[in-house]
Amino acid sequence: MQAENRAGHAIGDPTAWGETHVGQPVPAYEDGNTCLFCHRMSVGPGWQTNRHATTLRALSDEPNAKQLNDRAEGAELVLGRTERVRFLKRTGAYGTLALLDAAWSPPTNAWSGNATWDNAAFGAKCAGCHASGVDSAVRTFQTPSLDCHTCHGLAEPEHTQDGALMLLSAKGETRPEIEISICGSCHLRGGTSKSTGLPYPNNFVPGDNLFKDFEVDFAQAQLDPAKNRDTHVMQNARDVVVLGKTETTCTSCHDIHKETSVKHTKLPEREICFACHVRGASMKTVRMAERHSATCGY
Repeated sequence: MQAENRAGHAIGDPTAWGETHVGQPVPAYEDGNTCLFCHRMSVGPGWQTNRHATTLRALSDEPNAKQLNDRAEGAELVLGRTERVRFLKRTGAYGTLALLDAAWSPPTNAWSGNATWDNAAFGAKCAGCHASGVDSAVRTFQTPSLDCHTCHGLAEPEHTQDGALMLLSAKGETRPEIEISICGSCHLRGGTSKSTGLPYPNNFVPGDNLFKDFEVDFAQAQLDPAKNRDTHVMQNARDVVVLGKTETTCTSCHDIHKETSVKHTKLPEREICFACHVRGASMKTVRMAERHSATCGY
């Protein structure tokens, strides 16, 4: 008999639980402004500058906009920050953006690529993690950047009386494998949709099992922290959905609304700590590693 984790799901098979919305219509989501009607005091003040809300943002909000404008003429929006900055403009067609082939590297202050516009690249490569309500079939989106439903899912009307009905609510408890699916839908870069071949999930809705459609290579070769600072994301996902080790999840360390990971300094020492910290040294010693993403091109 196959072993099970504490949630009663088979260890070793990340597809053995839950549902998927692959092939179904993209749900009609509540707009984030609707959410802020009630959450304007607790979430509203910081949300407009939160990295999830500004994963696509106006070119004028980029600190180096004046320097970049000459090379990225016509650009209206940017994505990316510390590793690579890309430039976009509206196409005139619903739910689509043109992506400039040229990119700017903040660490080296250097440009790469050609100053040509591509109307298909954003929908084929980027939309799944930089927009909301993405329809993989036609590669369009409902809203630029990430809205509340990207993490919290479809809003049950009754949640106004019982906050625990919403995923990742402070008043409820979200199952570890569901949390990993939510965060992993964007942060497990390198995965591929089985149904579309795109580098982002096909119509993932929070609460679904991401891994029923999104294929991720959890082989040990992918888990070398010396090669990539983001290794801990892959390790944590593997621990939860493959090995059944559910004591640590993304929100154990990260506070998304406050944009801080100070929570991790208060946790007991665990194996995953050494994806970033050096074993046998002070926990103030952080492993030197770069960040790379073939999906994002840096």
